[in-house]
Amino acid sequence: MGLSKSECSQLFFASVLADMGMVDLAEDAWENPVSELPPDVCARVGLHPARSEERIRQIPHLEVLAPLVRHHHEWWDGIGYPDGLDGSAIPLGA
Repeated sequence: MGLSKSECSQLFFASVLADMGMVDLAEDAWENPVSELPPDVCARVGLHPARSEERIRQIPHLEVLAPLVRHHHEWWDGIGYPDGLDGSAIPLGA
């Protein structure tokens, strides 16, 4: 993909930290797995990219990862979340 060593490192750390917003968010989703989450649980899970971004922005020197973490559930066709970005508007590492 032509990424620099620095960009590869950022991608690695963003992928490790992307779901940190799930902590304390939807325990019932993990304790009682079902094929489809109830709407209220699904809505809470949908908040995790923004929660992860908020936490990343608080860690010195990791702020550069915030857009990758926030947008890791965006889809090329624009139906992802949290912002509904599409195509090249999605950061490459996301």
